[in-house]
Amino acid sequence: MTKAEKILEILAAGKTITVATPLVIVPVKQGVVALWAKAGFPFFKTGKDGATWMIRGVSKGQPKYVCIDGAKVFVS
Repeated sequence: MTKAEKILEILAAGKTITVATPLVIVPVKQGVVALWAKAGFPFFKTGKDGATWMIRGVSKGQPKYVCIDGAKVFVS
C-alpha cells in the first residue's frame, strides 16, 4: 500500500490529515478530497518514482501538485 493510499484510508475513516512543512501547514478533510475527485482529479497521488504528491492549487484550470515526501503528516 502506498503512502497516498494510506492517507486516503485514514480520511475515509472520518479523520483529518494535517500536512506540515517548515513553510506551510495544510489540514485536509474527506470533503475536500471528495470535491477534487468529483472534478476528476486525485487529491493525493503517487508519482512514477514512488513519491507522494498532493494538490496545492490550480493554474489554468488544472491542479498543481507538490511533493509531500519530506513533510510531516499528522492524524487528528
